[in-house]
Amino acid sequence: MAARVDLAYREGTSFFHRTDPMSKLVYVIAASVLIINSFNLVKQFSLLAISAAIALLLTGQSPQRYWAGVKLVLALAVSLGITGALLIDKPGPVVVATPLRNFTYRELTDGFTMGLQFVSLAFLALSFVYTTHPRDLSQAVSKWGMSYRYTHGMVLALVFLPILLAEAGNVEKAHRIRDFGATMNPLQRRLQSLRHLMVTLVARSLRRAETLACAMDVKGFGMAPHRTYFKEVEWWRPGQVFAVLSVGATIAFALLFNTG
Repeated sequence: MAARVDLAYREGTSFFHRTDPMSKLVYVIAASVLIINSFNLVKQFSLLAISAAIALLLTGQSPQRYWAGVKLVLALAVSLGITGALLIDKPGPVVVATPLRNFTYRELTDGFTMGLQFVSLAFLALSFVYTTHPRDLSQAVSKWGMSYRYTHGMVLALVFLPILLAEAGNVEKAHRIRDFGATMNPLQRRLQSLRHLMVTLVARSLRRAETLACAMDVKGFGMAPHRTYFKEVEWWRPGQVFAVLSVGATIAFALLFNTG
């Protein structure tokens, strides 16, 4: 059975698990800025290799779990690469000739460079989501001055997204068990399945939102200027050093390769 997308946080003892959310956020932002501002295919391959290596070596997650999330972005990256190559017009020697049009080296590399950017960003995002508890992220951001009333919204988004993905998988399994749409052609079956899936997810989300709103109201959420936490975020020095080094490496990489 093919691996499903899993965005849920899992307990662990890896380097990223022990690193505080703000240090990981600094790393993600620094690397993202470098990736977004790099428009050379060789540089993008280098950044992809680095981000993938860090994700696999420092998060304690299996390659199969990363592949389940990255493969969807990879399909988008290929589509962006082809679309970009068709839309970009840069003169030069022709390397690929087709009945539709001829493509130069710069047109092909610039198009697929945009696609690789999304794959690299996917590794950054997944390495953060897999190793960061939403509660810890809310607490860390609150300690930096943001009201917990706003940071709680991030917690809800990170908590409910994996739940919605799991429920979508359950609905899909139920459709297969019941042989839903057996008399339809594949396209009709897929469209009807998506329609039923959306109705189910919207209905369950509204029900869950109502329950959550009642619970928050009963507990008096937002009445106090500050809130307490059952578990305090620990600021791990090696993680903070890693954040500083990631910023320094980003600056060095940009200067060394003259990014952009």
